[in-house]
Amino acid sequence: MSGKILGLDSDKAWLLFSVMLAMLLSSLDQTIVSTAMPTIDKDLGGLDIFSWVFSAYMITSTISIMLSGKLGDIHGRKEVYLAGILTFLAGSALSGLSQNMLMLILFRGLQGIGGGVMIVSSMAIIGDIFPPAERGRWQGVIGIVFAVSSIIGPIAGALITENIGWQWIFYVNIPLGILVLYLLNKAEYRQPRTHGHRIDFAGAAYFSVFVVALSVYIVSGFGSNDGFYLAMLAISCVFLFLFLREEKRAPEPIMPLGMFSNPTFAIAAASAFITTGAFYGAISFLPIFMEGVLGHGATEVGSVLTPLMLSFVLSSAIVGQAISKTGRYKLMGIAGCALLAVSLYLMSQFHAGTHYLDIVGVITLMGVGLGAVSPLFIMISQNAFERSQIGVVTSAVGFLRNLGGAVVVSVMGAMVNISADVAAVVPASLDAGALVSGIGRAFFLVFVSSLVPLALMFFIKESPLRKAHGTASGMEEVGLRIADTEEALDAERAKIGDFKK
Repeated sequence: MSGKILGLDSDKAWLLFSVMLAMLLSSLDQTIVSTAMPTIDKDLGGLDIFSWVFSAYMITSTISIMLSGKLGDIHGRKEVYLAGILTFLAGSALSGLSQNMLMLILFRGLQGIGGGVMIVSSMAIIGDIFPPAERGRWQGVIGIVFAVSSIIGPIAGALITENIGWQWIFYVNIPLGILVLYLLNKAEYRQPRTHGHRIDFAGAAYFSVFVVALSVYIVSGFGSNDGFYLAMLAISCVFLFLFLREEKRAPEPIMPLGMFSNPTFAIAAASAFITTGAFYGAISFLPIFMEGVLGHGATEVGSVLTPLMLSFVLSSAIVGQAISKTGRYKLMGIAGCALLAVSLYLMSQFHAGTHYLDIVGVITLMGVGLGAVSPLFIMISQNAFERSQIGVVTSAVGFLRNLGGAVVVSVMGAMVNISADVAAVVPASLDAGALVSGIGRAFFLVFVSSLVPLALMFFIKESPLRKAHGTASGMEEVGLRIADTEEALDAERAKIGDFKK
């Protein structure tokens, strides 16, 4: 190890740069793909199953997020990180080569496995190379990377789609991923490996079968008497039972059920599930509405999603600072959930004559509401438990967020299928009126569900926030509470048994 870069030892600097690039890749992925999806559908067809492009990624990344941290502890963080990057790159390359929607869905699932590993490993490496007193500075920098990439992602996706081709929204990951590999290999990095941990592979397997079978039923067979889809529903119920039983028995479960006995956590978890689902529903179906109904191109779609991300980032930063200074968060939660509910209702009223600027205004309102509550749910969940328990609490909320995104997008896809009968419609002759009806009903259903977190916020107990570890900056909140997640990984779920009944 020789020399200094940005005041850091060179090895630390190269690792930090690799983490920043990995966060750039992961945060760009969803918004870039959302912008390109209408164009992808025109090329590949399969609008009736297109929601799986998002659901597959979220399902597989959820599983890998829950398992990869512990795999890194046992087998080596760097080795697991390298495997995750290579898997993500393979999924990206194959996604770009897809010849139909089913191929794209399968390869997005592969990409999600690598993406989940990259996120967890990046956070863990920061926790390894920087002591807590130094993390704040670099977590803020990573938060900025996340914020900027989220804002430019929609426009970047539009420009790539219209000028080069939608395949390149996946191919662009490859040179960036290779650079991450180069930087990671350039640095010497050793971390002490732990022994004696038991990985809950059975719980992960049961959960995977449950959520896949349920999603198949919801997206393609909801309300159908077809034997195959009824079998999918039955399988999902059986494996949900097996998953819950396994989580009660497992020495180190991926979802400790005892946490839900804490009212604050139960409220925050349920609210995070629904609000995150609303976010993914918006970025998944609003582009389809704008292109299929209003006739806008990828550039206009991207320019609408950009205000969503910008308002989300600014709201998160402002609310994070306000909560840090005042210690009051209940009113913030109520206001954020109310804004989200209003925006979802307005989206449900969109029609073929809706003006572009009206959509911009509504989506900005949604970003403000989501930005206010997104970091809040993690914060109050962590505040409800001891520091030694932060690891599993943070992981659980992240788990439920991803699950919420997968389930809500699947339900919205089912509503579009039922209302518009898109399975029988070819993209070239897509009926705009049917899309308006289907997407409008889907957003109205999500609006109704958004009333649940709004109501729950009135019942939450506003406990004083602990100040023993200092207060996080607004930009750290924007970075999906990276700091707390790293502490979570450091904790190694050592006190996970405290949650078991």
